[in-house]
Amino acid sequence: MKRNALFGARNLTIASGLIAILMAQSCVATRDWVREQVDPLAGRVAQTETRLDQTDGRIGGLDGRISGVEGKLGQFEGRLGQLDAKTEKALSGLASLRLER
Repeated sequence: MKRNALFGARNLTIASGLIAILMAQSCVATRDWVREQVDPLAGRVAQTETRLDQTDGRIGGLDGRISGVEGKLGQFEGRLGQLDAKTEKALSGLASLRLER
């Protein structure tokens, strides 16, 4: 009887150990599994970096265009100032004409 109890306990211990080993193996990440998980991410990262580089190029182009527009705006402001001065001079000339009559 004692022998059967030891035999049963031994089998139970061995079975528990095998189950633990099998469960532990299912939790271990293999190189292939990691590669399967990382490769798509690496591709997405490369695509994102490409898109960022394209966006940086577009932003650089827009910076150039904005600088050109700012230069033209400065020219228009200068011309507008000249026209404003001429308008003021013409209005003051009109005012003096009316006073003389």
